[in-house]
Amino acid sequence: MAESQQRPLGLQMLRGVGIFQAIVALPTMFILGMMAYIQLFESYLLYYYFVADSLTAIMAAGIIFIVYVQRKAIVSSFQTLVFEAIKSALATGLWLWLILDSAFGPWKNWRHIGDEDVERRIKRAALSSILLVLLFYPPLGYAYISWRAGDGDDDQDAERSERTERTPLLSQGCDSSA
Repeated sequence: MAESQQRPLGLQMLRGVGIFQAIVALPTMFILGMMAYIQLFESYLLYYYFVADSLTAIMAAGIIFIVYVQRKAIVSSFQTLVFEAIKSALATGLWLWLILDSAFGPWKNWRHIGDEDVERRIKRAALSSILLVLLFYPPLGYAYISWRAGDGDDDQDAERSERTERTPLLSQGCDSSA
């Protein structure tokens, strides 16, 4: 009768973590995108701020785009690995830019900024590594392990390609012969 069409736990967890990744990247994209837009019209600021805000907003938008594509498309284990690697690389790039800007950015040459402010900003930026460790690297590790465990097993990918986004989460495969 009706075949149970549920995702394996690991794939469902990847989808859930993807939602949290998008939630983390969304405010970053909007805030930095708005700052880049404002700096288009303020000519007294350095070009650095416009470039930095634009590129980091695009990187955050890239994370959101990949999460959207992963939720809507049927992907193989290798494609999942590639998507997770790209998201992790974008998140690591954002984090690295945050750390380097905190330590060496042009803002620290302002007169009212002291050394303790620079140190405090670097510590806060370093705390953001918790998001990397919790939200981006474990899904990458899981995608790598599931890809290595599959090693060209296309039967599971073909079975998964028959499932769609509209598959009910609580579908039951009970026989009702009346």
